[in-house]
Amino acid sequence: MDKLRKKICLERKKLSEKIRIHAAQIITQKLITSKIFKESNEIAIYIAINGEVETRLIIEEIWRAHKNCYVPLITTDTTAPLAFICYEQNDQLVLNKYQIPEPANKARQHIEPEKLDLVIMPLVAFDSDNNRIGKGGGYYDRTFSFRRTTHIPSLVGIAYELQRLVKIEPNSWDIQLDQIITDA
Repeated sequence: MDKLRKKICLERKKLSEKIRIHAAQIITQKLITSKIFKESNEIAIYIAINGEVETRLIIEEIWRAHKNCYVPLITTDTTAPLAFICYEQNDQLVLNKYQIPEPANKARQHIEPEKLDLVIMPLVAFDSDNNRIGKGGGYYDRTFSFRRTTHIPSLVGIAYELQRLVKIEPNSWDIQLDQIITDA
């Protein structure tokens, strides 16, 4: 699995800046015109790194629509290792231990994962059944393990079409996404 992750991440990084920008624009447009986005107010989203689909345009649309934007913070809780902190326009960002940007002010308003309406998630690979391969730490799977008994919040992955695999055999702990939006 690690070889597959590395291969796909390398392919993703090879995309030209022009292609990445265009893909992000397409994905943003698809997302913000979707019913799920329009009906959501409490929205969590990742800040893109290492060739992931750029999320800056989506974040700006969340703010423009006067919705609440949250980004993940890594915690020491092993059962729910992500907390979600309010992210506003002028917030300063600092890098965490994985070099992922997070708001510098950790005392800002947090929201429980169960109270989010929509979570826009990163992924390394996906299939047509909305199965996802993440970075391998299980952070999202553990944090949203409660989703086995509910459909809230909605989980949406965003990716380049080149990240699509024919079939992923999910592990028992993997949480299936509700939808995946690509540039295709």
